[in-house]
Amino acid sequence: MDCNLLKKRNDGFTLIELMITVTIIGIVAAIAYPAYNQHVLRTHRVEGKAMLEQAVVNQERFFSSNNTYAANTTALGYAANPAISEHNYYSLVVDAPTAACPIATCYSMTITAIGSQATDAQCATMTQTSTGRKTATSPDCWQR
Repeated sequence: MDCNLLKKRNDGFTLIELMITVTIIGIVAAIAYPAYNQHVLRTHRVEGKAMLEQAVVNQERFFSSNNTYAANTTALGYAANPAISEHNYYSLVVDAPTAACPIATCYSMTITAIGSQATDAQCATMTQTSTGRKTATSPDCWQR
């Protein structure tokens, strides 16, 4: 009898090995994907914060020229009111004046997450005032 007939061929993966591999990939993906999404949202916040900080600079420049603060974003040099960030992640508005904060002496500006960034419930809005006060949906928004 030929000895080659008794040898078992082992050329590929068994179904069990393949299913174990797929299960491990699924578990890793279930852990990594939400963490990746949170990282992307935090990264996009930089665009919103930079837009708000630039608007603060524009407000102070406007005040030095006009002795009053701008009532809308078009007066600050943006194309529209509300202004939209470069990659459409945030909209910027100059908040309506109040009795405690008339537009002649102070301002408040808010960015709001829009588009794909709107899923960022933790930092959906961030506000800065002429006194330098920064508020947000969560206090951690300004630290990251």
